[in-house]
Amino acid sequence: MPLLIRTIYAATMLVGSSTVSAEWQTGEGRLLATAGVTSVDGTAGGGIVPMAVLAGYASDGQHGGSVSASRLDTQDFALRGFSAAWSWHNRIELSVARQELNVSTFAALDGEQLRTNSYGAKLRLSGDILYTRMPQISAGVLYRDTLNPRLAVLANNTVPDALGAKDRHGVDVYLAATKVFLGGPFGRNWVLNGVLRHSKANQGGLVGFGGDRDNDYSLLGEASVAAFLNRHWLLGAEYRQHPDNLSAFSQDHWADIFLAWFPNKRWSVTAAWVSLGQLSTPVIPYDNDDRNQSGAYFSLTGAF
Repeated sequence: MPLLIRTIYAATMLVGSSTVSAEWQTGEGRLLATAGVTSVDGTAGGGIVPMAVLAGYASDGQHGGSVSASRLDTQDFALRGFSAAWSWHNRIELSVARQELNVSTFAALDGEQLRTNSYGAKLRLSGDILYTRMPQISAGVLYRDTLNPRLAVLANNTVPDALGAKDRHGVDVYLAATKVFLGGPFGRNWVLNGVLRHSKANQGGLVGFGGDRDNDYSLLGEASVAAFLNRHWLLGAEYRQHPDNLSAFSQDHWADIFLAWFPNKRWSVTAAWVSLGQLSTPVIPYDNDDRNQSGAYFSLTGAF
């Protein structure tokens, strides 16, 4: 945790400081909005799905990156996220993120959080989202570690343990392809993005990895599509599959509809309506009628 805080703090200072070196200040060789926003995992992309783009606006020979804070509120949960990412030469991205799921709505877990740290690396393999006929293609890897406390109400188990998860940490590998199509339907410029992910994370790692039902890795599909309303506004939707590893409850897939605003290359703001499907905890029974979780998502990203 101290390393995570120091990394995010240092990146925040780079965004806001007027004394950043000229090399960092000139990392703006790419067009507005081509850096995307920040996903819940900390990597550049959409809100819940990564893209092949890299954080910041650095092009060849430049450095760049981003910092981000986000919040999602559903009927029973509140999910907060903090992240920082750095990219070099428009070729490689390194990222670090923290997700905190507040479950204090439930008296038995009052004041506790389900927390996950994510550490990522992404490599642009080929192509460009604008300037080549083929899409930009990137490969990424994410290492995630859950930090849940042991609770007496759960027989001194963590929440993932009580639900049947096999591990508290895991690795995802993914391949993303992203392309901007100019002058598409309705006279708009469109962004199409597809991801294949190899993972056994439960609810994005918040409730551990693997489970009593299935402890093998699954090949999962993710996608996003968006249209530029003008050069500053982007309207779109995302879909993300999840494995079904736990017999305690079925994991639904995630989806959202989002609106992103890019006033300049320094900042972007994203608002979305997100559906997480049915979530449960060991002290709240799984219920098909009551556990559907959807709500408003808000994210602020600063780029440098």
